[in-house]
Amino acid sequence: MAFRLFDDPNNGTQIGDTIFFTAVAVEDGLFQVELDFGAGAFYGEQRYVEIEVAGETLTPRQKVTGSPWSHQALSVMPVIQKQMPDPGNPGTVWMRVGEAGDKIWQHGLHSDQVRSVFERNGVVYSGSRDGTVIAADASDGDQIWQHTLHSGPVGSVFERNGVVYSGSSDNTVVAADANDGDQIWQHTLHSNSVQSVFERNGVVYSGSDDNTVRAADASDGDQIWQHTLHSNSVQSVFERNGVVYSGSSDNAVIAADASDGDQIWQHTLHLGPVQSVFERNGVVYSGSWVGTVIAANDAPAIHVSDGNQWWRQGWLQPMSSD
Repeated sequence: MAFRLFDDPNNGTQIGDTIFFTAVAVEDGLFQVELDFGAGAFYGEQRYVEIEVAGETLTPRQKVTGSPWSHQALSVMPVIQKQMPDPGNPGTVWMRVGEAGDKIWQHGLHSDQVRSVFERNGVVYSGSRDGTVIAADASDGDQIWQHTLHSGPVGSVFERNGVVYSGSSDNTVVAADANDGDQIWQHTLHSNSVQSVFERNGVVYSGSDDNTVRAADASDGDQIWQHTLHSNSVQSVFERNGVVYSGSSDNAVIAADASDGDQIWQHTLHLGPVQSVFERNGVVYSGSWVGTVIAANDAPAIHVSDGNQWWRQGWLQPMSSD
């Protein structure tokens, strides 16, 4: 096997040297290798790994996502874990659990990359770049239903109270019956790709590349409010205890009132796009494109509810040679 790192999914410039392996162990079509492309290979820019097996170059190149970048930030080499080319499509969902990471099941029901996966009540929901949402039995991965209600890639999927919500690059949010995948409603309130969707207490929150966060009635999809507090794409949205938290490509995390979308606080502690945000027990956790995780206080008694930083984990790109 040969591994090469590039700065483009198709052409681009190779980063570092080619890494070669012989006699790689493969079990049930899966293999795992550790790759070290040298100092400076991961500085926050997009990276793609090209894999060659027995002289055959696999396509497409594999995007290096936030998890391997975070490993690199902590001085641990990235781990590439991939399904072999037979059945060989990028639309595979697989599960590994247990101390030894034993695989329970795998399904290849999608025909393209899986962008989001979520489980509740014994059903695994997945959204794919092929435009489908699939519900599979959590015990064996067998398909229960599939819907093609979106006309573009599905970037986010979430289920609550028997309804499956999904957001797509076709600018829509769709609510479907969790029993059969039939559409309940659809809204086209966003003017660009929907990157994140979340529901709580009868309200569906969604974040989009149009820089907005929108709150819609979970019963019919009608808009309740919208905020345009971000200056760039909203990558993640989450709600708890009456506060809607959102992370954006403008490097900011914003807390907004769930009743009207008014800003409560904002922090710009990250030095790169914020890809994920989550709150628990008065602490707001966020992950960034440049390999950092930040925990910020959300307690008014401690920091006047201003999102002041509690701690930072990870690696920051040097600002100068000094």
